[in-house]
Amino acid sequence: MLFKTHLAERYSPLYLLAALGAGGMAVAFYLHLMFLTPHPDSPVPTWDSLRIFWDGADSLARIGIGTAWLATLALIVLHVLLLLWNVREYRIFQRTPAYQELLQSNATFQRMAWPLTLAMSMNAGFVAALLLIPGFWSVIERIFPWAIAAFAVLGFSALRLQTSILGEQLTRGGFQCEKNNNLGMMMAPFALAMISVGSSGPAAMSKTLATSLIATALCWVFLVMAVLAALVYVLMSMRALFAQGASDDSSQTLMVGVPISTVLGIAGYRLAMMLQHHFNADIPPIVILLGFLSVLNVQLMFVLFGASILLRNRMLWKALSNGPTPLSFALVCPGVGLVVTLMFLIHRGLLPVVPELASLVPWLTALLVLAQIGLLAAYTNMVKHQLYSLPPHPGKRKEMAGNE
Repeated sequence: MLFKTHLAERYSPLYLLAALGAGGMAVAFYLHLMFLTPHPDSPVPTWDSLRIFWDGADSLARIGIGTAWLATLALIVLHVLLLLWNVREYRIFQRTPAYQELLQSNATFQRMAWPLTLAMSMNAGFVAALLLIPGFWSVIERIFPWAIAAFAVLGFSALRLQTSILGEQLTRGGFQCEKNNNLGMMMAPFALAMISVGSSGPAAMSKTLATSLIATALCWVFLVMAVLAALVYVLMSMRALFAQGASDDSSQTLMVGVPISTVLGIAGYRLAMMLQHHFNADIPPIVILLGFLSVLNVQLMFVLFGASILLRNRMLWKALSNGPTPLSFALVCPGVGLVVTLMFLIHRGLLPVVPELASLVPWLTALLVLAQIGLLAAYTNMVKHQLYSLPPHPGKRKEMAGNE
């Protein structure tokens, strides 16, 4: 078995963040194909657009395309494997006393990792279809309504779970505010934001006005709820953080605002594109640039806040070396979020305003790729220490056999 099995009481819904991280990194590699290859017949790269570009590309460009294509699909496969592993382990976990303890504690918000990860699965599945199925874009208008319906169902399930958690907490009371000295509750707005950005795809890319408007409404509903929930939960957590300080393990959640702002920024950008395509709205490029700069500013605030604590308690080094915990996977998403935001800032923000910077794109891309490689290495280390099932040492096997 590739991953550890039957964790039972040792399982945590936070392990879903491992699947989420793989999906996020897959999307980040896919964005290289979106920004660096032409796709005149579709707003995103497809199998058909990449095949045409491949035929006329030199060897260096082919290496880049092939690497990004393979990395994207390999990470999507890993995402699916980890999701299925989590489904099996969660079912076992639900039969243990530890699950009932989870429901009665502040950690019950960890269950919001399910709609969050499933929303990522839907986005990753869309990317996989684009890269693997010839002619996929020719039938996209028939697929968009089903995608909108799927996100609506997932959104309803996320809201139902969220209201159930809040209803239970507000009815019986007993929420331990002093133990809320982390940003773990932000899992809820993160899930809502991921559903929002998924819905924004059909809103921006559909040529059918009715389809686009329905997707826009769904996107906007979850975007607003994500922002409001994030503000409430941050304020609740900050009070406990200042009063109690951040514990070593939970301090790994303090940069979760980075990926949340990334997906909300992309959702906002796609809604702006919808206004341009369907209503001929005049949105100056400088507005898009300022929008992504604002997202980056929010992210830098969370990074400085989180890093100042993670460096003091040395939890960052533990997570990157031999001491990761399930919460360590929460550090992957901020890295992915920063990389994705910088890609959009460069290609959709800076270049339309200052086209003279085009000569710097290869160097900037190289820096982003190096960051992604480092992030992938850190993620691999976390999976190795937390999830990978190592075979027994040969000497240990003999000892086990002797005991039998």
